[in-house]
Amino acid sequence: MLAQPVKFSFTRTARWVFAFAATIMFGGVLLHQPNAKAADAYDVTYTFRSTDTYGNPIDSPANTKSLTAKSDANWLDVSSVIPETLSNGRYTIHGYYTDNDYSGQYNYHQFGYREFEAAKVLKEINIHYPELKAGKTTVNTTFVYDDKQSTRERSVTLPEGALEREAGKLKTFYTDINGKEISPSIVYDYDKVPTYYSDFKNEINGYRYVAMVVRNPKPWGSYIYTLDKPFANMQVSNITDLLTQSILPLNYMLGLSKKMKQFDSGSTATYFYEKYAANLTVEYLDEAGKAMADHPAQTKQLDLNTDYSEEAPEIAGYTVVGDKKVTGKINDDTKITFKYKKNTVPPTPNNNNNKGSGTNNTNSTVTPTPSTNSNSSTIAPATNATADQVTPAAKPQAPRTLPDGTQLPNYAATEGTVVYATKAIYMYKQANFKKNQRIAKYPKVKRVNRPMFVVTDYARSNGGALRYKVKDVNHHSKTAGKVGYITASRKSVEEVYYASMPKNKKVTVISKKGVNVYQNANLTKKVKNYKTGSHLKVKKIVKHNLTTRYELSNGYYITANKKLVIHGTY
Repeated sequence: MLAQPVKFSFTRTARWVFAFAATIMFGGVLLHQPNAKAADAYDVTYTFRSTDTYGNPIDSPANTKSLTAKSDANWLDVSSVIPETLSNGRYTIHGYYTDNDYSGQYNYHQFGYREFEAAKVLKEINIHYPELKAGKTTVNTTFVYDDKQSTRERSVTLPEGALEREAGKLKTFYTDINGKEISPSIVYDYDKVPTYYSDFKNEINGYRYVAMVVRNPKPWGSYIYTLDKPFANMQVSNITDLLTQSILPLNYMLGLSKKMKQFDSGSTATYFYEKYAANLTVEYLDEAGKAMADHPAQTKQLDLNTDYSEEAPEIAGYTVVGDKKVTGKINDDTKITFKYKKNTVPPTPNNNNNKGSGTNNTNSTVTPTPSTNSNSSTIAPATNATADQVTPAAKPQAPRTLPDGTQLPNYAATEGTVVYATKAIYMYKQANFKKNQRIAKYPKVKRVNRPMFVVTDYARSNGGALRYKVKDVNHHSKTAGKVGYITASRKSVEEVYYASMPKNKKVTVISKKGVNVYQNANLTKKVKNYKTGSHLKVKKIVKHNLTTRYELSNGYYITANKKLVIHGTY
């Protein structure tokens, strides 16, 4: 936009053309605004604020000041309150705009454009265009400064294809600030331009729509529109016919983007997107560089300059090699790799002491240690068994008596088994539950989010109620690692893994991330992933150490974890 459009009639004509287009485009935006000059003149207060050329606020002595002018005034002398430079020359005045809107747009007046210099324009800034709306008594005026220390781009750059206008065509481009394509361009024969382009996206893979440049067919010039605030000095690096610089609200920007029939035949439209987020990928690999079972890579999107902290989960039978925790600030797509080394278990001598027989028991018992299942933070005990060692699930055990005389019912979970809470429960310091002995509260939650614990021991209260001594294994929770006592009542706590077949021999996947299918019952050699809601036919349940798996009708295996699958079809 020119600093003084009244001195350049072509630009004013272009604006009237835009106003007419806006009237059609936005359904009734008035071409003529109320004219304050027609009424008796009254005082209008002009307040000031300062930003850089990307709309970021900056300190200026003018921010606390204001001036008054009559409502029928055309010009305002602000040279006494608006400095040309700030912060010892770091900021140099670049332009200004007011919140007097012209058909929904704020017109940007650039200093130093053509023959106009800042010192001269500050003595008579244009306050009559856009025209003051009748009755408005306060006008907010923003002065924009170029930051010499900024490393951000000082202009947007059109892609090569947008520089060439073709008769009978409308060419559209979707790029970053430097003209790099982030979504395929589209070239329309003008008679096939859609009346309404509903597929326009405000965000694309971590980029957000911020500006638009329209190149009208010759001899008309080019316009730049930005979203809500100044952007990249309001300049285009590789054209010389820029006529209009305007700031638009989101609904108008989207209107320009989706209602493409308003552009003339032979135009080009380039939609600029600025990167605002990056992907953080975390992967878990064994020594051979393969993904750990039940721990596929996870990717999440974070806003740029966001701090992140990722910690390697415990995986039964493995030890993390290197740092267990990685922190940083994300500025671009980032990948974190946690590597795991398989624990070595020394052989146990044969109890028969048959020296020279060469017979040793190499399948030493490994104490179960919970690990995180990436599908839904599921805990799976450790194992050193192989697929051919899998046996059918055992029947419930008979009542057991511990050395201290504690009698256990047959429903009691075996030590090392993972259980979860189906109702709200507390963890206590002692087996005799008292309010002042509470360690943590676990509210009732949805099945897929139920809190889990590993049973490590048993106790009875003074009244004889059975308690589980447990360790909290809810990774990424504030309570993770806590040790204490919880109820063993079947009404509130049950084992995480199914111990029986579904009646109709079908299960439904309920995990939000689906369930992985493996060739082996120890969940190695992943085959595929079944999405949430998938119905799977199972032919038998098999036991794998202290967990269970379902063997599918195709011979592959899935977990029998109740947080991931449910009996029946839903």
